[in-house]
Amino acid sequence: MQEKIILDFGCGLGGNHKFISKRGKYVGIDILEANIAYAKKKYGDDFLLFDGSRIPFADESFDEVHAYDVLEHVDDLELALDELDRVLKKNGKIFITIPAEKSEIFLSKVKPDYFFEVGHKRIVDKKDLLLFFKDRKYGIVSVKPIRGMEALALSLIFWLKKGRIVEFQTGSPRFNKLLVAFIWIFDGRLFITKLKYLFFIYLFTLPIGWIISRIFPKTIYLQFRKYD
Repeated sequence: MQEKIILDFGCGLGGNHKFISKRGKYVGIDILEANIAYAKKKYGDDFLLFDGSRIPFADESFDEVHAYDVLEHVDDLELALDELDRVLKKNGKIFITIPAEKSEIFLSKVKPDYFFEVGHKRIVDKKDLLLFFKDRKYGIVSVKPIRGMEALALSLIFWLKKGRIVEFQTGSPRFNKLLVAFIWIFDGRLFITKLKYLFFIYLFTLPIGWIISRIFPKTIYLQFRKYD
């Protein structure tokens, strides 16, 4: 069976390399040279710098496309979505996460310069995203709110450190590792870490995280399949 070829669009520092690369041949692309340099040093040569416009691969190059926490950053959202559609093979899958509108609005109120500091250019409308893929004959595999505990933790950090610049991207090597571990105990992402062995804890924390995510999600997770 031929190995899947997988694109990590907007790979950042390469934090998703470990779990995505288990699914097939990994290719990560990002517009920031510093991100690519860091990712290559830590994870190897599976990363490529690109200009943020046309993805430097032929049509239908990838079996899967992953675009996590990136669509809110791109200059031209329509172009980015068109490009993701272009490079995905027929019957391929695309995995996307976008910030939830509710938490984005709240975090911006607690920390007025939040959008500027994190580099968000927009709140991506979930309904518009669903319509885009529906118009291109994709099937919806999953749509769900996630990472509620992260939204609560960031809200508390912003409130405690008003007026100060803080590191609030959990994928950053400068973000407190213990706080990341605490957040992930309430999140399905724990299963890609050693936290998965703490079953006596997550039997309680995962249901709590599920409830919080329905009330105050940090992120919306979407998965689509591209049909002929």
